[in-house]
Amino acid sequence: MKNIAIQCRLGVLLCLLTAVAGCYKDKGNYAYQVTNAVLVSDTLTRGIKAINKGDTLVLTPAVSQTMVSGDANLSYEWSFTTLNGGSTLRRILAHTKQLKAVMDSNFVLGFSYVLTYKVTDNNSGESVFLKYNISIGNKYSQGWMLLEDKGGTTDFSMILPDGEVVHDVYSTLNGVVLADKPVRMQISTFLVSDGVNEASRKLYLLMEHGGMEIDYTKMSRRYDYGGLFYTAPAVIQPTYTGFPSSATSMGSAINNGKLYINAAGPFPGIKKWGGALVSPENKLNYELAPFVISGPGINGNVYPVVVYDKVGKRFCGVSGTGASLDSFARGASTLFDMNHTGMDLIYMDNSPAGQANAFMKDATGQVQFCRFRMSYTAVDSVLTLMKQPVNDAAIAGMHTAASSLMSDHIFYGTGNKVYRYEPASNTTALQYSFPANEQVTIIKCPMPLADAPQVAVVTWDGTQSRLYLFYINAMGGIDSYSVVYGGFGKVADAEYKFRY
Repeated sequence: MKNIAIQCRLGVLLCLLTAVAGCYKDKGNYAYQVTNAVLVSDTLTRGIKAINKGDTLVLTPAVSQTMVSGDANLSYEWSFTTLNGGSTLRRILAHTKQLKAVMDSNFVLGFSYVLTYKVTDNNSGESVFLKYNISIGNKYSQGWMLLEDKGGTTDFSMILPDGEVVHDVYSTLNGVVLADKPVRMQISTFLVSDGVNEASRKLYLLMEHGGMEIDYTKMSRRYDYGGLFYTAPAVIQPTYTGFPSSATSMGSAINNGKLYINAAGPFPGIKKWGGALVSPENKLNYELAPFVISGPGINGNVYPVVVYDKVGKRFCGVSGTGASLDSFARGASTLFDMNHTGMDLIYMDNSPAGQANAFMKDATGQVQFCRFRMSYTAVDSVLTLMKQPVNDAAIAGMHTAASSLMSDHIFYGTGNKVYRYEPASNTTALQYSFPANEQVTIIKCPMPLADAPQVAVVTWDGTQSRLYLFYINAMGGIDSYSVVYGGFGKVADAEYKFRY
């Protein structure tokens, strides 16, 4: 018992000593070592840096240190990996503070890369990194494209962003002349996933008896027109081929007056144009005008595609399945009968509000402006929005038009003049008169670019075509042109090509 008592007293004493030691005040007298920090920055790391193949890429990131002056203690490394083809191979490009590298054979035209800048403090072994996204293009990556009839053959010229005019681009890059008359040039407004190639914008050249897809970056011939279909049509006479809206991702082709659908999208498998769609009567008894209206989607109470049958003088819709041409429900038409308008279509296009604008000529020769929408609800099934006669003598001779993307106006050309139509007030106004020997042949309103003209007008004087570029003023009209380019063959179509 005595030994147990002694052991208890020793245990208590040990606890007291431990407690006292725990209450000892820590003076905090430690020696902390502050290390050098390397800082790197560059505003070009935001977004995508576009550069043409063969040009020199110059990058000058800012490098600083918190505790060391100069850069004798630093080492540098530039490396890159491709974003195309799933390759993760990293290649060293340079060991310099700033980069000055030619986009040579190491970089593939049309590919995108991640460029990594590594700065290492050799004293501490610590490294910091910057990443750049670069895209390799060529001088033809962006600018106006003009499809030309050159004595019965086809080629195109380009007007580059710096104003340089390059003629005969197709024959120069592909080494052949297209022995057919041009009809149309079409460029998709978004990246198309068709499972045949990597997602990209689509560029099509259409001719009287053929056509092709052009590689959007390389500008080389990719596929003949028949190769765009699962089964090539027996007769090839295309008037429309494109993907007009990212809202549907649905491609439309009008060939020999018939409609073909390409249900492209980011799902597995190869997507091409199928067979010709049949009419609402399950026949091929129709002939389409060369216009396609795109709807606001493919699901629900919408028409992803609307076209016009010149034989039946009627609009036809296509459902999300893209299986056939459809008539419109009885309640869709109030202001005019979409299933039988009794009129000839002159022009049709999407409005900036997502509706459809159409100029039509009735049996008396009167031009009517019609507007309709492509979506409906169970409560409101009416599609027709407007029908009104346009009382302007000049509009009867209209042969080209384009809806403004800046306001609710439509520009149209008659003779040597450009007019502007305003649906809200049902009025027209003369905008510009060209010399008497120049006839207005094409008007385009491209997607607006920052500080860039919003209206393009092509004229033909019997010898050459010219392209005039206009800015839209505060009233939604145009005044004097900002620049003109000449020396082109007879231009059949014009489109603005964006880099991406």
